[in-house]
Amino acid sequence: PVLDAAKNKAGKVMLFSSGQPHRSPVLRALRRDIERRISAQTAMAGGLCETRDIAFLDLTHTDKVDPKRFWAVDGFHPGTFGYVVMADAIMRLLFDGAKE
Repeated sequence: PVLDAAKNKAGKVMLFSSGQPHRSPVLRALRRDIERRISAQTAMAGGLCETRDIAFLDLTHTDKVDPKRFWAVDGFHPGTFGYVVMADAIMRLLFDGAKE
């Protein structure tokens, strides 16, 4: 219902997956479980978008991330470079229609 309502109200709707917490250097023991759950969520969201002709950006599975530069000092949140990577992908989708 939320995607349908958004599409009815807006000219263009885009949905982004979660980031890559499963690659966080501080979540070693939880990585596999987090990746499994996020991958399932990403697949479901992508499928919902595809059936509604809504643009979907999968930031969960992109390999265009340098882990040494991506993370902030806390090792969990993206740092400046991480946000640049995500913003670049979003801008390409917005203006070029490119999909990751």
